[in-house]
Amino acid sequence: MAKYIPANNSLTTVTNATNATNTTNVTVADESADTSCNVLFVTAATGDLPPKSGTNLTFNSNTGQLNTSALTIADYIIHSGDDNNKIGFPSNDTFTITTNNIVRFTQTTTRSTFASTDVRIPVRELQITGETAGNHDGDVVKFGGTESLAAGRVYFYDGSGWALVDAEAESTTKGLLAVALGEESDEAGMLIRGMVTLSIDPGNAGDQLFVSETDGQVTTTPPTGTGKVVRRVGYCLDSTNGQIYFNPDNHYTVL
Repeated sequence: MAKYIPANNSLTTVTNATNATNTTNVTVADESADTSCNVLFVTAATGDLPPKSGTNLTFNSNTGQLNTSALTIADYIIHSGDDNNKIGFPSNDTFTITTNNIVRFTQTTTRSTFASTDVRIPVRELQITGETAGNHDGDVVKFGGTESLAAGRVYFYDGSGWALVDAEAESTTKGLLAVALGEESDEAGMLIRGMVTLSIDPGNAGDQLFVSETDGQVTTTPPTGTGKVVRRVGYCLDSTNGQIYFNPDNHYTVL
């Protein structure tokens, strides 16, 4: 309990020193040079409350940068003075980019959608994939309604679904080819071009690859024999791990 001694030396008891002065104003000063400031907050909207701070919420007064470990917003982050441009989350599992009040890009759990075809990608760098069959980095399509696929095997599209390629038959080799990335074509997807890891290692690094006479596989040796189909599909990138660059030739030869 605090004691106050006035000029006449008589003691007066102050029962609540923290609330002795009830004012809504505090004296502040511009300290724009401070680079690390702790932000004050209270734990309720009203009441006589003590100020608090946290190490995970700081403010750089010199640059105007607010630092925190996570930021939660209801819908959008809007550009100051230009509310036609924003990024946000209009619904669960959906992210959008809006400029001039037009949604230019939408990302959901299943796909990315652009509002305009005028999309420029100045640099696209594909990485060699990992050692697990179906690892990929490239162009993927999701259609065909085919299930029970084997990741890392090569398939052709017959107009209604996906089936294993086979160099012994022109009908299974001449069309759209893709590497299965999982069991379902519409969920995991089919890689039509790019880096991918096959389920069976096809050869040595640098080798050309062709559709094999073994269903769903590729080989470094072009098929031979009447009626066999020769179609180049890419290049081997590793001698043991099944990593290849998949880029099927648009042309093929029937022997």
